[in-house]
Amino acid sequence: MSAAQLRCALVLLVAMVFPVRAHADGALQTRVAAFIEAFNAQQVDVMLAQVDADVELVWLDGGVATVDTKGRDALRQFLTEYFAANADVRSQLTWLSASHEWVAAMETVAWTGAGGRRTQSSLSVYEFSAGKIRRVWYFPAESEPTTK
Repeated sequence: MSAAQLRCALVLLVAMVFPVRAHADGALQTRVAAFIEAFNAQQVDVMLAQVDADVELVWLDGGVATVDTKGRDALRQFLTEYFAANADVRSQLTWLSASHEWVAAMETVAWTGAGGRRTQSSLSVYEFSAGKIRRVWYFPAESEPTTK
């Protein structure tokens, strides 16, 4: 396990073990919820206003961490292309837990693909810096059965 994955796993453990700190961490949870609300409305500019200039999307898979998107401009391009290809995509937060500068969440995303309606859930960890989303770590998704 790499140092980054270990750090992420430890943060997740802390987030799940310790109760949410009412004031600061509640604000971070609200920011994550607002980010997902903007995602559902496909409001790219609103999403970008909530992220750090050097934002990164990191995908974890088997012991490998891959930085897929780095910086606001790259995130804008990714989201614009993603929404163009997935016009009806929606995400729902199943739960949130916060600890200092981190928010762990279970996200369920639904969209219509070639085979019908699809859903998948993934653990995500949002890292904050100066109140902005600095990095989002996505763990491997669990797919749900396809519905037509």
